[in-house]
Amino acid sequence: MIYKENVNAKLNLSLAITGRVDSGYHTLDTVMQTVTLSDTVTLEVTRGDTITAPLGPRDLCHKAARLFLRQIGQTADVRVSYDKQIPSQAGLGGGSGDAAAVLRVLSRHFAGAVNRQELLKIALLVGADVPFCLCGGTKRCSGFGEEMEDVAAPNRHYVIVKPPFGVVTAAAFAAWDRLGAVKQDKSVRNDFERVIDHADLPHIKATLMKHGAEYATLTGSGSAVFGSFEMKDDGFFAAVAELSKRQDYRVFQAETAEAYEF
Repeated sequence: MIYKENVNAKLNLSLAITGRVDSGYHTLDTVMQTVTLSDTVTLEVTRGDTITAPLGPRDLCHKAARLFLRQIGQTADVRVSYDKQIPSQAGLGGGSGDAAAVLRVLSRHFAGAVNRQELLKIALLVGADVPFCLCGGTKRCSGFGEEMEDVAAPNRHYVIVKPPFGVVTAAAFAAWDRLGAVKQDKSVRNDFERVIDHADLPHIKATLMKHGAEYATLTGSGSAVFGSFEMKDDGFFAAVAELSKRQDYRVFQAETAEAYEF
């Protein structure tokens, strides 16, 4: 069987780093929302015992398929490919979203093999953002990503800008740890802005705000920055036009996306 699954990017509308446990993992309090910038994941599932994915065993899609099949005690040939539109190392959840798509597809292929809560547990083993990416919509997520509650949020339009550098999440957390005790600052929507120090970020934020964004902030650990607009008005398109003049920027338009059904 061949399946195709749409994968929406995610934005962190806010993100606070709330702690660090002995294992080295960090806890967060974040509001995440899926938006209509998307990848397409293709899965071919047949009889056999081989999993293939573009990045091999280190691919989160490979890990998702491996953990799912282990959970249900089954084997299968699972071939994963994807058409990538969501930039990597941007804080947009492309890798996590692709892995979540693998779990949604396999849960349908092996119908009844796992329930929703079991699937969410597998998702958390794959990665901290994967439970949210499995569900989508707008949710407040806390702890290691396993605690989720729906949040009512108005539909918005977004200008998303990926500057010409990426951020490795582990390195961003390490930089945060080096800061030591940090006072909360309500003017900072995303704590990673305190440690991702690059001239492009304030420039992008200032440009978005100049053209009427309600706010502009980093998403995830970066490097992408987005501006939230109530509507696609002249200011929205002016921001897109000005930022697109930089040939080293990737500029996307997106809007709020609904939750997935699974």
